Amino acid sequence: MAKVIFKICPYKIGSAGARHLKQALEKLVSYPVERVGPDYRLDDNVWLINWGSGNYKGERSDGAVNTKVFNPGHKIVHCINKLDFFHIMQDTEVNLPPWTVSGTTAVSWAKAGKSVYCRGDLEGRDGRGIVIATDPTQVVHSDLYTTGIEADQEYRVHVFKHKPIFDLVKWHDNPSKKNQLIRTGGNGWQYSRDVVVPEAAKEQAVLTSLALQLDFCAVDLLYNTKTEKATVLEANSAPELGPWTSAAYAKELVALTK
Repeated sequence: MAKVIFKICPYKIGSAGARHLKQALEKLVSYPVERVGPDYRLDDNVWLINWGSGNYKGERSDGAVNTKVFNPGHKIVHCINKLDFFHIMQDTEVNLPPWTVSGTTAVSWAKAGKSVYCRGDLEGRDGRGIVIATDPTQVVHSDLYTTGIEADQEYRVHVFKHKPIFDLVKWHDNPSKKNQLIRTGGNGWQYSRDVVVPEAAKEQAVLTSLALQLDFCAVDLLYNTKTEKATVLEANSAPELGPWTSAAYAKELVALTK
């Protein structure tokens, strides 16, 4: 096989994850890994890593051979839009939180004493657009509602070609001030690699990647250690990467060229 040239199409120019992946790849290959825009046309021997861009079309130059696109744009869009994601998952074996698009149902959940997550931004990141209602008067008009889940752990499982390659757990360094309802970086939650993720959670992550037909993704899950049940929250097609996770992705990508 001719020498493969990796390129990356990030969902935005300043994507830190794409930058870290580029740096990790360059440690394993003998050339600079170029970042390209969504209109880039594939040339001979180019394997393009689509890092979260739902706009990437994946068109090829005339006669181009040995081309590949990891995570085509038309598949990534099902990760970007939360409602699309839930629709894709509903007829699979993936465990989801109870969800609805009905405000009436959401109000009934709140009346029953459940926490209701009103999602006003279907493409929001890091908790953006979420209003948590703990009584019926707090339920606001939204395109998607979910209920809170009883869980004592939250994991992120990175999956490549439907195989777990790296596991993380969310933690907070100040338990007295932690926000348990929205576990985002803005609320002080961080990821740690010092974890052994239960097989039930890994299985749910793999089922999620299979349902989305993605080459790679990072799946966020809640886990209840008493019931041993994992519940999938979302999948990320452009997850945050640090030194260890970016190296894991780079290793898997380069191995495919051997």
